[in-house]
Parts: sequence; structure tokens; C-alpha cells
Amino acid sequence: MSRPAVHFIGFRGEEYWSAVRIWGRPDFTHEYATWSVLGDCSPDDTVSFGPHALRTPKKWLAHTRALTAHDI
Repeated sequence: MSRPAVHFIGFRGEEYWSAVRIWGRPDFTHEYATWSVLGDCSPDDTVSFGPHALRTPKKWLAHTRALTAHDI
């Protein structure tokens, strides 16, 4: 069994680093809270919502892109 993952959704700039101080570096970051993102989260995962999580995605964006912590 794998360890629970940490997901950050809707964090940018300094708020991202504030969340890192609390939760540690995330395993995944997501730009927006979409159904596909929430479906990727396990019940044991930690999901932290930032202030931009519920903004409407760009019209061309059918789903959010997930980045690993190494992409940031």
C-alpha cells in the first residue's frame, strides 16, 4: 500500500510557499478543482484548496493538468 499523497489545488506564488510550510511539498499541484482532479484524489490523501481553486478554467482547458512537485 502506498502512502497518502498531498494535493495542492489553486495555489500560486507566495500562498503556495505558505502551504508548503504547513503541509510540506505536494505530490501533485492542480490549477483548478475539476471533477477529474477530485477523482484522482484517494480518500486517504490530503487535499488543500487555495484561493484560486474554484476559478473557472480557461475555455480551452477541458481538464486540469497535474504537475509533480518537481515541475514547480
